[in-house]
Amino acid sequence: MPLTRSSSPEAIAANIKREISAGRPQKQSVAIAMSTARKAAKDSGNMAKVKALSQSNSGGSKRTHTTQRSDMGTGGAYGGSYKKG
Repeated sequence: MPLTRSSSPEAIAANIKREISAGRPQKQSVAIAMSTARKAAKDSGNMAKVKALSQSNSGGSKRTHTTQRSDMGTGGAYGGSYKKG
């Protein structure tokens, strides 16, 4: 069954449920539903809605970088025998 081409919250929820019931993982189902909603909003010319939909799902997908520890060369897989020189 095809997905609903709408950017309404009800259509997004229905599309997520439809994709999950088709056997897709939850994160993939959400991504597909949000992509469909963005395309529907763009086709209708509602650029404010497109921007809002683009930002609403970006929080979970961004990865943050951690700073390196200053003692990276001491320990770990080398058992402490490797030191920067």
